[in-house]
Amino acid sequence: MTVTAQYADGAVRYYAVPVATAREGGSFTMTGAPAVVACPERGAVAGTRPD
Repeated sequence: MTVTAQYADGAVRYYAVPVATAREGGSFTMTGAPAVVACPERGAVAGTRPD
């Protein structure tokens, strides 16, 4: 999963966080340390059309 952190000075950083999910999907746990990554590409939002 990728998470975003915005700092008090306005800087934004993205982190890849390795996780494992429960089979039933109700919980998850981190399986390793977060790593700084580049900004991910924007994904399409359901129900919208591209410009």
